Amino acid sequence: MKPLKLTMQAFGPYATKQIVDFTKLGEKTMFVVSGPTGAGKTTIFDGISFAIYGKASGDDRSGIDLRSQFTQDDTVTEVSLIFELRGKRYLITRCPQQEKQKSRGEGTTTIGAKAELYELGQNENLLASNVREVDEKIHEIMKIDCHQFRQIMMIPQGEFRKLLVSDSKDKEKILQKLFHTEHYKNVEEKLKEKQAQLRKQVERSVLERNSLISRIQGEGNERLQEMLDSEHKNVVELLEQLKTIVTEDEVTLNAFAASIKTKEEQRQHIEKEIHHGNALLEQLETKEKLLFQKDQLEARQPTINKIIEAIELANKAVIISQHEERCIETDRQLVTKEQELKNAKTLTVNLTHVLNEKQLRLLEEEGKVNEREAAQSEISRLQLLEKDVLSFSTLEQKVRELTSSIENMRLAKTNLEKKYTMLEEKLQLLSKDKEAINDAKLKKADVAVNLSSEERMLERVTDLLKNKKQLISLEKQFSSTEDEREDLEELLNEKNEQLEELLEAWNKGQAGLLAQALNGETPCPVCGSEHHPKKAEPHDGMPTDAELKAIQKEVKELEKQKSKLDSLFFEAKSKFETQMDRVINLADDVSINLPYKLRSFALEDLEEIYQFQCRELTNELHELEEKTKQAAKLEDEIKLITTEFQKIKDQLRKCTQEHESLYTTYVEKRTDLARLTEKLPEGLRNESAYRKQLSEEIAYLKAFEKALQEAQKAVSETTQKIAVIEGTIASLQKVVTELTERKKELSQIFLDKLQELGFSSIAEYSSVKLPEIELRKMEANVQAFREELRSVTDRYLDLVARLENVEKPDLEKLGGKLQEINEEIASLQEKRNVLYHKVKTNSSIAQTIEKINKQMASVEDEYRTIGELADIASGKNTYKITFERFVLAAFLDEILLAANARLNKMTNGRYQLQRKTERSKGNAQSGLELLAFDQYTGGSRHVKTLSGGESFKASLSLALGLADIVQSFSGGVSMETMFIDEGFGTLDPESLENAIDTLIDIQSTGRLVGIISHVPELKERIDARFEVTSTQTGSVVSFHGNTASV
Repeated sequence: MKPLKLTMQAFGPYATKQIVDFTKLGEKTMFVVSGPTGAGKTTIFDGISFAIYGKASGDDRSGIDLRSQFTQDDTVTEVSLIFELRGKRYLITRCPQQEKQKSRGEGTTTIGAKAELYELGQNENLLASNVREVDEKIHEIMKIDCHQFRQIMMIPQGEFRKLLVSDSKDKEKILQKLFHTEHYKNVEEKLKEKQAQLRKQVERSVLERNSLISRIQGEGNERLQEMLDSEHKNVVELLEQLKTIVTEDEVTLNAFAASIKTKEEQRQHIEKEIHHGNALLEQLETKEKLLFQKDQLEARQPTINKIIEAIELANKAVIISQHEERCIETDRQLVTKEQELKNAKTLTVNLTHVLNEKQLRLLEEEGKVNEREAAQSEISRLQLLEKDVLSFSTLEQKVRELTSSIENMRLAKTNLEKKYTMLEEKLQLLSKDKEAINDAKLKKADVAVNLSSEERMLERVTDLLKNKKQLISLEKQFSSTEDEREDLEELLNEKNEQLEELLEAWNKGQAGLLAQALNGETPCPVCGSEHHPKKAEPHDGMPTDAELKAIQKEVKELEKQKSKLDSLFFEAKSKFETQMDRVINLADDVSINLPYKLRSFALEDLEEIYQFQCRELTNELHELEEKTKQAAKLEDEIKLITTEFQKIKDQLRKCTQEHESLYTTYVEKRTDLARLTEKLPEGLRNESAYRKQLSEEIAYLKAFEKALQEAQKAVSETTQKIAVIEGTIASLQKVVTELTERKKELSQIFLDKLQELGFSSIAEYSSVKLPEIELRKMEANVQAFREELRSVTDRYLDLVARLENVEKPDLEKLGGKLQEINEEIASLQEKRNVLYHKVKTNSSIAQTIEKINKQMASVEDEYRTIGELADIASGKNTYKITFERFVLAAFLDEILLAANARLNKMTNGRYQLQRKTERSKGNAQSGLELLAFDQYTGGSRHVKTLSGGESFKASLSLALGLADIVQSFSGGVSMETMFIDEGFGTLDPESLENAIDTLIDIQSTGRLVGIISHVPELKERIDARFEVTSTQTGSVVSFHGNTASV
């Protein structure tokens, strides 16, 4: 990164706009910034740092405090920088949050932070337009953060000496930020977590195994019970003893199973005997029941015999009843035919009288010839007038229709004229509504834009409020953790000092004890010498092993607590700093977008204001949307009414034409009707009257003709009926004679059959007759009785034969035996079940313990490895150095290598910087402190002992080396500029010359080097300089030297 032009306004001591134009340096790559103390030399570097990162070059300067006190109240503090990076030019502008005089009224208003970033080329390309976006884009293109930028490009006044003289703890914080070694710290934490996880896993396994051991059932085995009751259990021996007992119990289980099997076989034999006895008893009972049934059935035999006799008589009556039915049927047919013959003779007499009357009526009708001819003549006359009658009716109807149509047309025309006027007025009203909706659409767009803007501001304000609350909470958490951490660290240091004192006293005591044991030429157990010229004296204050272990345990426990608290502290700090950055960015964002009139309000008030404005705008937008929703409906309505209007207009024109045409036709038809009125009689002008009169004449004629035809037909039909009935009478007389003879024959057959089957009279025959259903039921009952008697007799005789000589069994005795054997089996099963559950439990426990032992062996192996790694990585090693600090030490070694190349030149080979590798006293952190090796004395001493000039040389060398290493490890970083602030006044002429030569070597690589200094020799050696001059109205910057254009 190479600065080209810096512009500052109302910034630091610069009240007016000041331009630092680095392009005036031309080909020169080194310049000096000079001026009196407090004039604002360092502010130039602050301006560059603030423009890029929004922060000044030193930690004691912040953007919000850099507003000039010399400037006018209405002048805005602003810094802009044009710089070149990797062949591209950028312009960045920043305004810090500041108080500005109100343009109206008294007091000030707060202006929020603003930032913009452009890429310069043929056109300015805006890359970011607010603080958050600019910060993100700067980090993307610079590829380093502000802290790394200061170490690589800017060496602020006094800042680089901190790295030189700081202890290991402070150096660790600085190098952590520079090289981002958090992931190495994460490795330490992960190893600790894994160590704790494995330890807990082993502890859980031990607890699980102890729980299983407590469930072992050792009753009945004294050896196993002693092991279980022992406070210190030998798990391996206990497991072997448990397996032995399980094997013995399994043998006992098998013996129980054999005994139970034998007893169950005995029980089965008794159960069979009981079953057989029950069967015999059941058969004896069945024999007695069958005997009783047999006696009862035999007692019913006389009754059954009488039923059999009745059945036989009834069957004979069935045979006779067939002949009886034939006689009855013949008699019925004879009566029917005799009645039909009587009816036919009566009908013949009646028809003869009717025929005489019909013949007289026929003669009367045949004498009406003149009446029929007169009726025919009238019909012919009426038929000649039919055409004129029809025309008259048609014309009369047409005239009436035309009169009605003309009147209807007139009414329709009137209605259409009214509709035409109404639609015309409605179209005018709808056009006005359409204009109003169009206005609403335009206003809706404006309201929507305003609402979106207000909602974004509400979201920003709400988000800022929420994050401020979170920041307050995180600050409290961070402060609490920090206080707790400091208290614990102080306590740990005290305990470490106590431990060192005890160790020293213990070592002295051990030496005294060894000395007491040396006699004569006894070899020393430490050095092996046989001579002891100066023995160690006994030490009274030697601590005991218990005291030493107790303090060591206490220190170890405090270290664990501190490690845990360190993690919580750094986590809380990270969260607090992250939240602070987020709140600052959000506040900047809110301030940038906040209207001038609202900048004096508190955030809570702003939230309420924006909520109210959003509600008002939402309601207004809703009303406008409802109104604009009617646009489509209104447009459709306008189209519909326009179409209807045009339709009515066309209908009105057509209606007028049709009215005129109808009136012309009406006049013509009315003339024709007048002509026919004169020609036709009044009674025949109506078609219905004409049709009625014609129909009456035709009906009159037809009546005469019909009466004649009916009289002729009646005579003919009556004559035919008489002839048919006479034929029927002859046939019926023949049938009656035949049925009389048949009846006599069947009566004789019936009487003969009665006598043949043994009946003395018809009464006797009638008394034995039975209905067929009852007869069949009686036959079925007799058959069922015979079957039941036979079955009972057969079964009874069979049981008598089978149970001959059989004794009744003693079931009570057999039941007693069965109960006794069941009790024995239940007792054996209970004992077996108890032992089975014991074997099952102990066997399962043994298998599980074996499995746990195998798992524990594997976990313990892993724990030994991980635990050792975790201890080493967390600093529990000979040098008390953590994994992260080991990595940082490697970085520091590379920095020292680069720094010593410059320090060697500046000190003429006298000094070399070294990293202190010896372990610090007590529990102090070590590994990153620096020593200065002096070639003159051949010894090393702490860098704090260096003189002011020596310290400056070492610090400058270290800063230059640090810049080189950081840049080499930050891939893609391009730093073409370095600024150095003060310190050269402490150098003697020779050292100053060496320092300048070193800087010339740096700028010979193409890097631009800027130096702030009061040293005259620098101004003489470096002809390009920016002079800062103090005035009563603020400082000004001017360039001195040969100018050149870029």
